[in-house]
Amino acid sequence: MTASDSSTPATHAEIIAETSETTAPSSVTLNQVGPTFLWSYVLAIFGVWTAVLTPTTVTLALRVSEAIPTNSSVVYSLIAAIGALVALPAGPFFGRLSDITMSRFGRRRPWLVASAISILAGNAMVAFVGSLPGLIVGWMVVSVAGTVGLTVLWSMIADSIPPHRAGLVAGLAGAAQGVGLIAGSFVVRITADMTSRLLIPAILGAVLILAFVAVLRETDFAGQVRPKLDFRDFLRNLYFNPRKAPDFAWCLISIFGVTAGVSVVATFLVYFLQYELHFGDDSLVPMVFEATLIINGIASIVSPLGGKLADRIGRRKPLFACAGLLVGGGCAVMDLVTNVPGLFVGSVLFGIGYGLLLGQMLALAALTMTSWENAARDLGLVVLVQSAALMSAPLVAPLLLGIGGPNNYRALFAFGAGAAFLAIPALLGIRRRC
Repeated sequence: MTASDSSTPATHAEIIAETSETTAPSSVTLNQVGPTFLWSYVLAIFGVWTAVLTPTTVTLALRVSEAIPTNSSVVYSLIAAIGALVALPAGPFFGRLSDITMSRFGRRRPWLVASAISILAGNAMVAFVGSLPGLIVGWMVVSVAGTVGLTVLWSMIADSIPPHRAGLVAGLAGAAQGVGLIAGSFVVRITADMTSRLLIPAILGAVLILAFVAVLRETDFAGQVRPKLDFRDFLRNLYFNPRKAPDFAWCLISIFGVTAGVSVVATFLVYFLQYELHFGDDSLVPMVFEATLIINGIASIVSPLGGKLADRIGRRKPLFACAGLLVGGGCAVMDLVTNVPGLFVGSVLFGIGYGLLLGQMLALAALTMTSWENAARDLGLVVLVQSAALMSAPLVAPLLLGIGGPNNYRALFAFGAGAAFLAIPALLGIRRRC
Protein backbone atom coordinates (compact mmCIF):
# COMPACT_ATOMS: atom_id res chain seq x y z
CA MET A 1 0.00 0.00 0.00
CA THR A 2 1.37 3.41 -0.96
CA ALA A 3 0.29 6.98 -0.61
CA SER A 4 -2.19 6.53 -3.42
CA ASP A 5 -5.84 6.73 -2.52
CA SER A 6 -7.72 3.68 -1.40
CA SER A 7 -11.07 2.93 0.14
CA THR A 8 -9.50 1.63 3.37
CA PRO A 9 -6.61 3.24 5.25
CA ALA A 10 -3.45 1.18 5.51
CA THR A 11 -2.27 -0.06 8.84
CA HIS A 12 0.90 1.30 10.41
CA ALA A 13 2.64 -2.00 9.70
CA GLU A 14 1.78 -1.87 6.02
CA ILE A 15 3.12 1.64 5.73
CA ILE A 16 6.36 0.89 7.52
CA ALA A 17 6.91 -2.12 5.31
CA GLU A 18 6.71 -0.11 2.12
CA THR A 19 8.75 3.04 1.64
CA SER A 20 9.85 4.18 -1.80
CA GLU A 21 11.22 7.30 -3.42
CA THR A 22 7.75 8.34 -4.51
CA THR A 23 5.89 7.90 -1.23
CA ALA A 24 5.60 10.04 1.84
CA PRO A 25 7.69 9.09 4.86
CA SER A 26 6.34 6.32 7.02
CA SER A 27 4.22 7.23 10.00
CA VAL A 28 6.02 5.65 12.92
CA THR A 29 4.59 6.60 16.29
CA LEU A 30 6.99 6.55 19.23
CA ASN A 31 4.49 7.81 21.79
CA GLN A 32 3.13 6.10 24.85
CA VAL A 33 -0.46 7.33 24.76
CA GLY A 34 -0.82 7.95 28.47
CA PRO A 35 -2.43 10.82 30.41
CA THR A 36 0.49 13.20 29.82
CA PHE A 37 0.38 12.76 26.06
CA LEU A 38 -3.42 12.90 25.83
CA TRP A 39 -3.93 15.99 27.95
CA SER A 40 -1.02 17.90 26.42
CA TYR A 41 -2.54 17.07 23.03
CA VAL A 42 -6.02 18.27 23.99
CA LEU A 43 -4.58 21.39 25.62
CA ALA A 44 -2.62 22.18 22.44
CA ILE A 45 -5.87 22.12 20.45
CA PHE A 46 -7.50 24.25 23.15
CA GLY A 47 -4.58 26.68 22.79
CA VAL A 48 -4.99 27.03 19.03
CA TRP A 49 -8.74 27.64 19.34
CA THR A 50 -8.25 30.19 22.13
CA ALA A 51 -5.60 32.09 20.15
CA VAL A 52 -7.66 32.13 16.94
CA LEU A 53 -11.30 32.26 18.07
CA THR A 54 -10.81 35.15 20.51
CA PRO A 55 -9.87 37.64 17.78
CA THR A 56 -12.29 36.01 15.33
CA THR A 57 -15.30 36.56 17.56
CA VAL A 58 -14.36 39.64 19.60
CA THR A 59 -10.99 41.35 19.57
CA LEU A 60 -10.34 41.74 15.83
CA ALA A 61 -13.53 43.76 15.41
CA LEU A 62 -12.66 45.86 18.47
CA ARG A 63 -9.11 46.42 17.19
CA VAL A 64 -10.37 47.50 13.77
CA SER A 65 -12.82 49.96 15.37
CA GLU A 66 -9.96 51.36 17.45
CA ALA A 67 -7.42 51.64 14.62
CA ILE A 68 -9.73 52.57 11.71
CA PRO A 69 -12.91 54.12 13.16
CA THR A 70 -14.23 55.28 9.77
CA ASN A 71 -16.32 52.54 8.12
CA SER A 72 -14.95 50.04 10.63
CA SER A 73 -17.62 47.43 9.89
CA VAL A 74 -16.74 47.42 6.20
CA VAL A 75 -13.01 47.26 6.96
CA TYR A 76 -13.56 44.43 9.44
CA SER A 77 -15.59 42.45 6.88
CA LEU A 78 -12.80 42.91 4.33
CA ILE A 79 -10.07 41.75 6.72
CA ALA A 80 -12.10 38.77 7.94
CA ALA A 81 -12.98 37.71 4.38
CA ILE A 82 -9.35 37.88 3.20
CA GLY A 83 -8.23 35.83 6.20
CA ALA A 84 -10.88 33.19 5.52
CA LEU A 85 -9.98 32.96 1.83
CA VAL A 86 -6.24 32.49 2.36
CA ALA A 87 -6.86 29.96 5.14
CA LEU A 88 -9.24 27.86 3.03
CA PRO A 89 -6.58 25.99 0.97
CA ALA A 90 -3.97 26.08 3.75
CA GLY A 91 -5.18 22.87 5.41
CA PRO A 92 -4.59 20.39 2.57
CA PHE A 93 -1.56 22.33 1.24
CA PHE A 94 0.44 22.45 4.47
CA GLY A 95 -0.99 19.11 5.53
CA ARG A 96 0.56 17.53 2.47
CA LEU A 97 3.86 19.32 3.17
CA SER A 98 3.76 17.87 6.68
CA ASP A 99 3.08 14.37 5.30
CA ILE A 100 6.23 14.46 3.15
CA THR A 101 8.47 16.28 5.65
CA MET A 102 11.53 14.21 6.60
CA SER A 103 13.51 16.08 9.26
CA ARG A 104 15.55 14.99 12.24
CA PHE A 105 12.70 16.32 14.37
CA GLY A 106 10.02 14.29 12.56
CA ARG A 107 7.31 15.44 10.20
CA ARG A 108 4.77 17.07 12.57
CA ARG A 109 6.86 18.90 15.15
CA PRO A 110 8.48 21.44 12.77
CA TRP A 111 5.07 22.57 11.55
CA LEU A 112 3.67 22.81 15.06
CA VAL A 113 6.57 25.03 16.11
CA ALA A 114 6.05 27.20 13.02
CA SER A 115 2.33 27.43 13.78
CA ALA A 116 2.93 28.50 17.40
CA ILE A 117 5.43 31.20 16.43
CA SER A 118 3.25 32.47 13.57
CA ILE A 119 0.08 32.66 15.69
CA LEU A 120 1.94 34.81 18.19
CA ALA A 121 3.58 36.96 15.52
CA GLY A 122 0.33 37.52 13.64
CA ASN A 123 -1.59 38.57 16.75
CA ALA A 124 1.30 40.87 17.72
CA MET A 125 1.09 42.51 14.29
CA VAL A 126 -2.64 43.06 14.72
CA ALA A 127 -2.01 44.51 18.18
CA PHE A 128 0.81 46.89 17.30
CA VAL A 129 0.30 47.82 13.61
CA GLY A 130 -2.64 50.15 13.12
CA SER A 131 -2.63 50.49 9.32
CA LEU A 132 -5.01 48.59 7.05
CA PRO A 133 -2.21 46.65 5.25
CA GLY A 134 -0.68 45.70 8.62
CA LEU A 135 -4.01 44.45 9.97
CA ILE A 136 -4.66 42.46 6.80
CA VAL A 137 -1.23 40.82 6.80
CA GLY A 138 -1.38 40.12 10.54
CA TRP A 139 -4.78 38.49 10.31
CA MET A 140 -3.73 36.46 7.26
CA VAL A 141 -0.81 35.09 9.29
CA VAL A 142 -3.09 34.20 12.23
CA SER A 143 -5.67 32.54 9.95
CA VAL A 144 -3.16 30.41 8.07
CA ALA A 145 -1.13 29.54 11.17
CA GLY A 146 -4.26 28.48 13.05
CA THR A 147 -5.38 26.29 10.15
CA VAL A 148 -1.94 24.67 9.91
CA GLY A 149 -1.82 24.04 13.64
CA LEU A 150 -5.26 22.40 13.69
CA THR A 151 -4.52 20.34 10.58
CA VAL A 152 -1.30 18.91 12.01
CA LEU A 153 -2.80 18.35 15.45
CA TRP A 154 -5.87 16.64 14.02
CA SER A 155 -3.63 14.33 11.99
CA MET A 156 -2.30 12.99 15.29
CA ILE A 157 -5.65 11.20 15.69
CA ALA A 158 -4.42 8.96 12.86
CA ASP A 159 -0.71 9.06 13.73
CA SER A 160 -0.68 8.29 17.43
CA ILE A 161 -4.12 7.58 18.91
CA PRO A 162 -5.19 3.90 19.11
CA PRO A 163 -8.50 3.31 17.25
CA HIS A 164 -10.25 2.14 20.43
CA ARG A 165 -9.54 5.52 22.07
CA ALA A 166 -10.00 7.75 19.02
CA GLY A 167 -13.59 8.64 19.89
CA LEU A 168 -12.82 9.91 23.38
CA VAL A 169 -9.77 11.88 22.24
CA ALA A 170 -11.65 13.34 19.25
CA GLY A 171 -14.48 14.25 21.61
CA LEU A 172 -12.13 16.04 23.98
CA ALA A 173 -10.55 17.79 21.01
CA GLY A 174 -14.01 18.90 19.89
CA ALA A 175 -14.91 20.15 23.37
CA ALA A 176 -11.68 22.18 23.36
CA GLN A 177 -13.20 24.45 20.71
CA GLY A 178 -16.10 25.56 22.90
CA VAL A 179 -13.95 25.83 26.00
CA GLY A 180 -11.38 27.85 24.05
CA LEU A 181 -14.07 30.31 23.00
CA ILE A 182 -15.24 30.68 26.61
CA ALA A 183 -11.65 31.13 27.85
CA GLY A 184 -10.96 33.81 25.25
CA SER A 185 -14.15 35.66 26.17
CA PHE A 186 -13.10 35.54 29.83
CA VAL A 187 -9.70 37.07 28.98
CA VAL A 188 -11.43 39.88 27.09
CA ARG A 189 -13.73 40.51 30.04
CA ILE A 190 -11.00 40.75 32.70
CA THR A 191 -8.51 42.82 30.67
CA ALA A 192 -8.89 46.48 29.79
CA ASP A 193 -6.30 47.20 27.08
CA MET A 194 -6.43 45.85 23.53
CA THR A 195 -2.83 44.63 23.51
CA SER A 196 -3.46 42.28 26.42
CA ARG A 197 -6.70 41.06 24.89
CA LEU A 198 -4.85 40.06 21.73
CA LEU A 199 -1.56 38.81 23.14
CA ILE A 200 -2.64 36.84 26.23
CA PRO A 201 -4.68 34.27 24.22
CA ALA A 202 -1.90 34.13 21.60
CA ILE A 203 0.82 33.55 24.20
CA LEU A 204 -1.31 30.91 25.91
CA GLY A 205 -1.87 29.15 22.58
CA ALA A 206 1.81 29.24 21.61
CA VAL A 207 2.92 27.91 25.01
CA LEU A 208 0.44 25.01 24.95
CA ILE A 209 1.41 24.03 21.39
CA LEU A 210 5.11 24.06 22.27
CA ALA A 211 4.40 22.06 25.44
CA PHE A 212 2.85 19.33 23.28
CA VAL A 213 5.85 19.47 20.92
CA ALA A 214 8.07 18.77 23.94
CA VAL A 215 6.01 15.66 24.74
CA LEU A 216 5.60 14.42 21.15
CA ARG A 217 8.04 11.80 19.90
CA GLU A 218 8.54 11.16 16.19
CA THR A 219 10.85 9.26 13.89
CA ASP A 220 14.24 10.87 13.29
CA PHE A 221 14.68 10.86 9.50
CA ALA A 222 18.29 12.09 9.63
CA GLY A 223 20.44 9.99 7.31
CA GLN A 224 17.48 8.45 5.50
CA VAL A 225 17.02 8.86 1.76
CA ARG A 226 14.54 11.64 1.16
CA PRO A 227 12.07 11.31 -1.72
CA LYS A 228 12.56 13.73 -4.58
CA LEU A 229 9.98 16.50 -4.46
CA ASP A 230 8.18 16.63 -7.80
CA PHE A 231 6.03 19.78 -7.90
CA ARG A 232 3.44 18.33 -10.27
CA ASP A 233 3.19 15.19 -8.16
CA PHE A 234 2.82 17.39 -5.08
CA LEU A 235 -0.06 19.30 -6.67
CA ARG A 236 -1.75 16.06 -7.74
CA ASN A 237 -1.59 14.81 -4.16
CA LEU A 238 -3.39 17.87 -2.81
CA TYR A 239 -6.66 16.20 -3.81
CA PHE A 240 -7.94 12.64 -3.96
CA ASN A 241 -10.01 10.61 -6.40
CA PRO A 242 -13.49 10.08 -4.84
CA ARG A 243 -13.94 6.93 -6.94
CA LYS A 244 -10.87 5.35 -5.36
CA ALA A 245 -11.77 6.49 -1.84
CA PRO A 246 -15.59 6.67 -1.79
CA ASP A 247 -15.86 6.22 1.98
CA PHE A 248 -13.83 9.36 2.61
CA ALA A 249 -15.78 11.28 -0.05
CA TRP A 250 -19.12 10.42 1.59
CA CYS A 251 -17.63 11.29 4.98
CA LEU A 252 -16.70 14.78 3.73
CA ILE A 253 -20.19 15.25 2.24
CA SER A 254 -21.76 14.32 5.58
CA ILE A 255 -19.46 16.70 7.47
CA PHE A 256 -20.36 19.48 5.03
CA GLY A 257 -24.10 18.94 5.50
CA VAL A 258 -24.13 18.98 9.30
CA THR A 259 -21.67 21.89 9.47
CA ALA A 260 -23.82 23.88 7.01
CA GLY A 261 -26.68 23.50 9.48
CA VAL A 262 -24.40 24.68 12.27
CA SER A 263 -23.37 27.66 10.13
CA VAL A 264 -26.91 29.03 10.00
CA VAL A 265 -27.29 29.24 13.78
CA ALA A 266 -23.69 30.35 14.39
CA THR A 267 -23.94 33.19 11.89
CA PHE A 268 -27.52 34.42 12.03
CA LEU A 269 -28.87 33.70 15.53
CA VAL A 270 -28.73 37.39 16.48
CA TYR A 271 -30.72 38.50 13.46
CA PHE A 272 -33.17 35.61 13.81
CA LEU A 273 -33.98 36.67 17.36
CA GLN A 274 -34.26 40.29 16.29
CA TYR A 275 -36.45 39.92 13.20
CA GLU A 276 -38.40 36.69 13.79
CA LEU A 277 -38.82 36.63 17.58
CA HIS A 278 -38.79 40.44 17.82
CA PHE A 279 -36.37 40.93 20.71
CA GLY A 280 -35.54 44.57 21.37
CA ASP A 281 -32.11 46.05 22.02
CA ASP A 282 -32.37 45.67 25.79
CA SER A 283 -33.29 41.97 25.75
CA LEU A 284 -31.43 40.89 22.61
CA VAL A 285 -27.90 40.65 24.04
CA PRO A 286 -28.89 38.68 27.19
CA MET A 287 -30.96 36.27 25.08
CA VAL A 288 -28.11 35.71 22.62
CA PHE A 289 -25.77 35.04 25.54
CA GLU A 290 -28.17 32.55 27.15
CA ALA A 291 -28.82 30.65 23.92
CA THR A 292 -25.10 30.58 23.06
CA LEU A 293 -24.23 29.39 26.57
CA ILE A 294 -26.80 26.58 26.32
CA ILE A 295 -25.49 25.45 22.92
CA ASN A 296 -21.77 25.58 23.70
CA GLY A 297 -22.10 24.33 27.26
CA ILE A 298 -24.07 21.26 26.20
CA ALA A 299 -21.79 20.66 23.21
CA SER A 300 -18.67 20.76 25.41
CA ILE A 301 -20.17 18.06 27.66
CA VAL A 302 -21.68 15.87 24.92
CA SER A 303 -18.58 15.88 22.70
CA PRO A 304 -16.29 13.73 24.92
CA LEU A 305 -19.21 11.64 26.24
CA GLY A 306 -20.30 10.85 22.68
CA GLY A 307 -16.73 9.97 21.74
CA LYS A 308 -16.40 7.62 24.70
CA LEU A 309 -19.73 5.97 23.83
CA ALA A 310 -18.56 5.49 20.23
CA ASP A 311 -15.36 3.83 21.50
CA ARG A 312 -17.39 1.49 23.70
CA ILE A 313 -19.80 0.37 20.96
CA GLY A 314 -17.13 0.47 18.25
CA ARG A 315 -19.29 2.55 15.89
CA ARG A 316 -19.11 6.15 14.64
CA LYS A 317 -21.73 6.41 11.90
CA PRO A 318 -24.83 5.97 14.11
CA LEU A 319 -23.76 8.79 16.43
CA PHE A 320 -22.81 11.00 13.49
CA ALA A 321 -26.27 10.34 12.04
CA CYS A 322 -27.71 11.47 15.39
CA ALA A 323 -25.64 14.65 15.03
CA GLY A 324 -27.29 15.41 11.70
CA LEU A 325 -30.74 14.56 13.08
CA LEU A 326 -30.37 16.76 16.16
CA VAL A 327 -28.69 19.72 14.45
CA GLY A 328 -31.42 19.61 11.80
CA GLY A 329 -34.07 19.15 14.47
CA GLY A 330 -32.72 22.06 16.47
CA CYS A 331 -32.81 24.32 13.41
CA ALA A 332 -36.35 23.15 12.62
CA VAL A 333 -37.62 23.77 16.18
CA MET A 334 -36.08 27.25 16.23
CA ASP A 335 -37.64 27.87 12.84
CA LEU A 336 -41.14 26.98 14.04
CA VAL A 337 -41.23 28.48 17.53
CA THR A 338 -42.52 31.91 18.51
CA ASN A 339 -41.50 32.03 22.19
CA VAL A 340 -38.49 31.72 24.49
CA PRO A 341 -39.19 28.20 25.86
CA GLY A 342 -39.38 26.87 22.31
CA LEU A 343 -36.12 28.64 21.47
CA PHE A 344 -34.42 26.98 24.43
CA VAL A 345 -35.74 23.54 23.39
CA GLY A 346 -34.28 24.09 19.94
CA SER A 347 -31.01 25.27 21.49
CA VAL A 348 -30.75 22.11 23.61
CA LEU A 349 -31.35 19.83 20.61
CA PHE A 350 -28.89 21.84 18.53
CA GLY A 351 -26.27 21.77 21.30
CA ILE A 352 -26.47 17.97 21.63
CA GLY A 353 -26.16 17.56 17.86
CA TYR A 354 -23.28 20.03 17.69
CA GLY A 355 -21.48 18.16 20.46
CA LEU A 356 -21.91 14.85 18.63
CA LEU A 357 -20.55 16.47 15.45
CA LEU A 358 -17.45 17.71 17.28
CA GLY A 359 -16.95 14.37 18.98
CA GLN A 360 -17.37 12.10 15.95
CA MET A 361 -16.07 14.13 13.02
CA LEU A 362 -12.33 13.58 13.44
CA ALA A 363 -12.62 9.91 14.43
CA LEU A 364 -14.89 9.15 11.45
CA ALA A 365 -12.55 11.00 9.08
CA ALA A 366 -9.53 9.11 10.46
CA LEU A 367 -11.29 5.78 9.87
CA THR A 368 -12.29 6.57 6.27
CA MET A 369 -9.32 8.65 5.02
CA THR A 370 -7.47 7.61 1.89
CA SER A 371 -4.32 6.29 3.61
CA TRP A 372 -2.27 6.78 6.76
CA GLU A 373 0.50 8.29 4.64
CA ASN A 374 -1.81 11.16 3.65
CA ALA A 375 -3.16 11.75 7.16
CA ALA A 376 -2.43 15.48 7.43
CA ARG A 377 -3.54 16.11 3.82
CA ASP A 378 -6.83 14.30 4.42
CA LEU A 379 -7.48 15.98 7.77
CA GLY A 380 -6.61 19.25 6.04
CA LEU A 381 -9.40 18.51 3.59
CA VAL A 382 -11.72 18.16 6.58
CA VAL A 383 -10.67 21.66 7.66
CA LEU A 384 -11.35 22.93 4.13
CA VAL A 385 -14.79 21.28 3.97
CA GLN A 386 -15.69 22.67 7.39
CA SER A 387 -14.62 26.16 6.34
CA ALA A 388 -16.57 25.95 3.10
CA ALA A 389 -19.66 24.74 4.97
CA LEU A 390 -19.39 27.60 7.45
CA MET A 391 -19.37 29.99 4.49
CA SER A 392 -22.48 28.39 2.95
CA ALA A 393 -25.05 30.21 5.09
CA PRO A 394 -23.71 33.72 4.30
CA LEU A 395 -23.59 32.78 0.61
CA VAL A 396 -27.20 31.55 0.32
CA ALA A 397 -28.61 34.09 2.79
CA PRO A 398 -29.22 36.93 0.28
CA LEU A 399 -31.35 34.62 -1.87
CA LEU A 400 -33.34 33.01 0.96
CA LEU A 401 -33.86 36.16 3.00
CA GLY A 402 -35.59 37.79 0.04
CA ILE A 403 -38.30 35.11 -0.24
CA GLY A 404 -41.59 36.82 0.66
CA GLY A 405 -39.86 39.75 2.32
CA PRO A 406 -36.56 41.39 3.15
CA ASN A 407 -35.77 39.39 6.31
CA ASN A 408 -37.14 35.87 5.93
CA TYR A 409 -34.86 34.16 8.45
CA ARG A 410 -37.28 31.25 8.77
CA ALA A 411 -36.44 30.26 5.19
CA LEU A 412 -32.75 30.41 6.09
CA PHE A 413 -33.21 28.22 9.18
CA ALA A 414 -35.20 25.77 7.06
CA PHE A 415 -32.16 25.56 4.77
CA GLY A 416 -30.01 24.76 7.80
CA ALA A 417 -32.35 21.98 8.88
CA GLY A 418 -32.45 20.50 5.37
CA ALA A 419 -28.67 20.56 4.96
CA ALA A 420 -28.16 18.73 8.26
CA PHE A 421 -30.86 16.14 7.48
CA LEU A 422 -29.33 15.42 4.05
CA ALA A 423 -26.06 14.45 5.74
CA ILE A 424 -27.77 11.35 7.14
CA PRO A 425 -28.37 9.48 3.84
CA ALA A 426 -24.85 10.46 2.73
CA LEU A 427 -23.53 8.29 5.56
CA LEU A 428 -25.08 5.26 3.86
CA GLY A 429 -22.46 5.68 1.13
CA ILE A 430 -19.73 4.74 3.62
CA ARG A 431 -19.36 1.01 3.03
CA ARG A 432 -16.93 0.35 5.84
CA ARG A 433 -18.51 -0.69 9.13
CA CYS A 434 -17.52 2.07 11.49
